[in-house]
Amino acid sequence: MKRLPAYSPAAALLLTLLGTGSAVAGTIVVANDEWELSNTGFANASGTGTFVANLVAEFGPKIHAYSTNFGFTGSSLALAMSTHGATYTTGTGVTFDLATLATYDAIFLGGDYLSAAQVAILQSYVAGGGGVYIAAGTGNGGPVVEAAAWNPFLALYGLSFASS
Repeated sequence: MKRLPAYSPAAALLLTLLGTGSAVAGTIVVANDEWELSNTGFANASGTGTFVANLVAEFGPKIHAYSTNFGFTGSSLALAMSTHGATYTTGTGVTFDLATLATYDAIFLGGDYLSAAQVAILQSYVAGGGGVYIAAGTGNGGPVVEAAAWNPFLALYGLSFASS
């Protein structure tokens, strides 16, 4: 896939995981905040559309935000996803199991935390080639709670959020 010029309105880390041989097992993007994808982010950072185009190019066109956080539910993000060819849905009302997640190219997470069982499902999803975008800095419980919520998953890939 062709990627547009690199730009991220907020610090984000992209990690493409390689499986056996040259097959890509999955991609994880970790962002320090949810504001960059919110309506406010689009209004204040001219490159947010390019960032979304890069996310769609990296992940693929079928993306679900398993979140109720405002950073994922705004009209600007939905429009940008559609403009760049993605089918984008949001909400925690979908079943969080491997069969359901496998119907998406990527799952966006932030502000709503996963159980230990869901973290294990998410790990299997990534191992099978699924993409994950995690936004921290949401303020849900503060930085200690947020780091504790995401680090069990991130640790599997040598990543972690600081608790400050």
